[in-house]
Amino acid sequence: MADKKLTALTELTAPVSTDIFYIVDDPGGTPLDRKVTGANLGKALTAIPNATDITASGTITDGAFSTTAGAVTGVTTLTVDNLTVNGNTITADTGALNLTPAAGSAIVLDGAINVDAGVVTGATSITSTTFVGALTGQASTVATITGLAPDTATTQAAQAAITSLGTLTTLTVDDITINGNTISSAGASTLAITPTAGQSITFDGTVTLDAGVILGATSITSTAFVGALTGQADTVATITGLAPDTATTQATQASITTCANLTTVGTVTSGNVDAVVSAANLTTAGKIEVATVAETDTGTDAGRAVSPDGLAGSIHGEKMAQVVAFDFTTDTATGNGAAYFRIPSGMNGMNLVEVAAAVITAGTTNTTDIQIHNLTQAADMLSTVITIDSTETDSSTAATPAVIDAANDDVATADMIRIDVDAVSTTAAKGLLVTCVFQTP
Repeated sequence: MADKKLTALTELTAPVSTDIFYIVDDPGGTPLDRKVTGANLGKALTAIPNATDITASGTITDGAFSTTAGAVTGVTTLTVDNLTVNGNTITADTGALNLTPAAGSAIVLDGAINVDAGVVTGATSITSTTFVGALTGQASTVATITGLAPDTATTQAAQAAITSLGTLTTLTVDDITINGNTISSAGASTLAITPTAGQSITFDGTVTLDAGVILGATSITSTAFVGALTGQADTVATITGLAPDTATTQATQASITTCANLTTVGTVTSGNVDAVVSAANLTTAGKIEVATVAETDTGTDAGRAVSPDGLAGSIHGEKMAQVVAFDFTTDTATGNGAAYFRIPSGMNGMNLVEVAAAVITAGTTNTTDIQIHNLTQAADMLSTVITIDSTETDSSTAATPAVIDAANDDVATADMIRIDVDAVSTTAAKGLLVTCVFQTP
């Protein structure tokens, strides 16, 4: 056969495995001319090193696999780096098996389950012997739940051992429903609460119910009591009959219409007892009303008694100290210690409750300001000083009233009280009297 170029040869469009190909063996070492069948050549093509793009327009067959129009068939096992595909199994020879989708996409399993950034969705059932982390949703069977998040719900009929639950909004067991602060029964029968034998039911940590007996109640209110009543009622409108062995120490009985065999009446402390005890007066003992502070201030009521507290809180319990700081014809002047007075033992523990000041001749332009200072306690007793306004002679007409400092208003025996003049009118007033009123707190 005459020599021909490869491109001049007739093309074989349907090669078979028994066709013979020319091949150079070991071209990088000791090259040798050899022949190879299509079947053996196909075996060599199952692993092509450094290939980045393989395009097949026909069919390559070696008896094991073939590729046609981009589809490879007949391969029983395929190994790429550390991954092996065999049958329905993908195996990593070493390390973890990583499935990484394109950015912004998810891995789809079985056409329904999506795995995206660690979140699994679309699964209708997940089975495991041990779950780690938060569990959201409803399990078909739960053996033990050691903790449920507040927003987790389960309607599983049988729970063998639930040791902890979060917040349930409503719980229904048979005919009993617990909702908010209410336990209710939907059935036709009575709602029964039964304690363990020998034990009682406790309400509000105080009231107990045991075998029909209620104990520990400080008050029981009803529009109609049925049966024997033992104890003391706050208000009894009408008692139509008392048995011979029945006793009551009720403080107020508004209208007892019949009493049988009443042998003893205790002390009557309130109510209308005019028919039994008359009002007291200056010469006759009897019932008496205690006067209020206002009534004690008025001092004209001869039918009421005055309590020590009421007397101390009235004007009759006040004690006054008045000093002359400047002589009646002397101009007032600023400075501490214009006058002093001492607290006697009879005023020990009292509080300063009222202050006032007056001048004999009014000053003009600006005010005259006076501070009351407890020298012993080193504290000013007024948070707002006494002021006598321009052309005025008394502090009672001042535009800004004096304010007593509640934190420094108390006095004790032997306290030295000092009168300080903080400011005077431009044309000074003449004479200065200062009044301090004390009262038991």
